[in-house]
Amino acid sequence: MSRSFYFHFISLIFCCQSCNTETKNSDEFVDTDTLNNPKIEDICFDPGFEEEQSQRTQLFELVNSEINLAEMKSEIGFLSMGWSIKSSYLPELKEGHQQYNYGAVGSLIRKPQINIAPSAKELKSDASKFISIITYKPWTTQEEKYYSTNNEIIIGFETRVNYNQLNQFNLVGESEDQISDLYGLPDVIENDCYAFKEDQKVLVLHLSNNKIDWLKFYQLNEETFLSEEYPKGLFEWTAK
Repeated sequence: MSRSFYFHFISLIFCCQSCNTETKNSDEFVDTDTLNNPKIEDICFDPGFEEEQSQRTQLFELVNSEINLAEMKSEIGFLSMGWSIKSSYLPELKEGHQQYNYGAVGSLIRKPQINIAPSAKELKSDASKFISIITYKPWTTQEEKYYSTNNEIIIGFETRVNYNQLNQFNLVGESEDQISDLYGLPDVIENDCYAFKEDQKVLVLHLSNNKIDWLKFYQLNEETFLSEEYPKGLFEWTAK
């Protein structure tokens, strides 16, 4: 046996042993890392969880959407009205703010061609209120306190109509299935109402024959929002 052949034979054996050791150590390392640090793509997500997150996002966007109150006042006259929900449930009325409660009836519609359903003509024959609104108005002058229309903060409202100034809150006529698809399961069901709490606000949808016939939306103070008890009056139509 030549020295050259012997040398190559010994080298081959050494390399095989090294490869086996590295492979063994590598396998052990991969297994340990996989067990202790699974990759995100290896985790199987529950599709229901992703759907629920999407629904809560849509609910958050809804309760934080804006209503054009100034434009609404230019199209509809409002009456002063009593409480539809106790003030103790609402955010604190800070110093320098005035609270107002408004109610709209068909006879006070100023623009017959407004985009509202039922139509202005139908509402004019109905003496009951179809929208009520609670606002906080900051003021420093008498003009701001009594006459300005562009500085009010909407704290809550209830409606039994669809009206373009309500924007995303036009949900009257939507079905129970449509609401469930959009916003998921309600936090509570009471008196044929679905109630959703989100971002220190509450949305209540009343269902009749599987369709929404009125809704309420209110900002809440922190204590009321965190409580499992819901304010009285939320589950009945009070703007009469």
